[in-house]
Amino acid sequence: MNIELFARYLLEFSLLYPSAVLCYLPMRSCLRYRPGTVAAIVGAGLTAVIAASSWACARFLLPSNTLLLPILLLSFAFYRFTLNVSWEKALFVFSASAAYAAQCTLGAFILGARAEMASPSTALDPFTSLTALGLTALVALVYGLRLAGRVSWLVQEFHSRRVWRTVWILPFLFTFISIIFVPQDPATILVKRIQGLGLLLVCLSLLLSFMLTQFFYRIASELTLNARLMQENQVLSAESMRYAELRSYMEETALLRHDYRQHLRVLTGLAEKGDLEPLRAYLRQYTQDLSDQRPRLCANAAVDAIAGHYDRWARRYETPVVWHLDLPKELPMPEVDLCMLLGNLVENALTASQALPVQERSVRVDCRMLSGTLLGLVVENRYDEASANRRSERGVGLVSVEATVHRYHGRMITQTHQQLFSVNLLLSLQPSS
Repeated sequence: MNIELFARYLLEFSLLYPSAVLCYLPMRSCLRYRPGTVAAIVGAGLTAVIAASSWACARFLLPSNTLLLPILLLSFAFYRFTLNVSWEKALFVFSASAAYAAQCTLGAFILGARAEMASPSTALDPFTSLTALGLTALVALVYGLRLAGRVSWLVQEFHSRRVWRTVWILPFLFTFISIIFVPQDPATILVKRIQGLGLLLVCLSLLLSFMLTQFFYRIASELTLNARLMQENQVLSAESMRYAELRSYMEETALLRHDYRQHLRVLTGLAEKGDLEPLRAYLRQYTQDLSDQRPRLCANAAVDAIAGHYDRWARRYETPVVWHLDLPKELPMPEVDLCMLLGNLVENALTASQALPVQERSVRVDCRMLSGTLLGLVVENRYDEASANRRSERGVGLVSVEATVHRYHGRMITQTHQQLFSVNLLLSLQPSS
């Protein structure tokens, strides 16, 4: 094996080092392992790949592009393994980095066309390889200063899988075009003004790549902001509705307290007169009225009010509800948040139950403090599967619930099993001061 040829291949494949830097610059917060560990493994792995590829190319006199595809596939598999992100996001960053490296290599080949003409070897001339390394390092520096933070934001904050599944195609096309545009005969580059035009096109291509990434960031940030505003408006709308329901129930309760004083006056008057039969008749009528009133469901007044509202609704539409609201009188969280969560989930459960025959309807609500800082809420209901399949839209209620759960750094799990739908919430609370 020719040692000089092997060294030239080593220099050519060393372009993988700055390419790896481009890949990992925006992913520092998404690493599966500690940065030092990843850096050590990546460095050792790349060194092994570079050495093995250089040996194979030098031994069998192969162009470096022969091993390009297997190297890219192997590198991406390892890259994906080291990250805690979806494959779509990893593929976008990886293909963008490959595009920058390919464009720099094309630019270096155009600059070193005269040196390549004097070099009959299958490996690139050292001048071309060093130029490619320098250009890629420069691009990595500019990328790190101007775009890496924005790409990092995209990876962490923008979650539209439909977009991520397609956006990687554009940098992949840049990579493909840069590779196929490398001429077989470097002499063609030196014809007339082709060298200057080629360098201009490479510069424009790099600039366009940077601009497209910036444009993607701008569009994604606008979409994310609009989605957050819409979500906040939905939450405020839901909270406003719950406040109105709570106020209505409080007004009804105040009226009942006022009427109760009148009943006491009647009972006192009949008792003082000794009219036992009219007293018994009045008590029977009053007891019957009381039997139509709901029992107290929760020690907390606000939660009891919202539960009472839906309990009356459930009885009106013949839907049995089993309530387990084991909550203290004072909650370690704003009452409006819990009322909004409870109201949305119970309303969804009761609405879904209406599609079933009366004898099949059932709803279970379980809400309790699991510890001083953990609150659990489970709402379970039977549903009609055919009706559920016909409804493809996502209700505003669950969107508001998800937003609130996210705000409390909690978890939301939905499950369906044998026509039984359940929503399980776990909220992380701060103790009340």
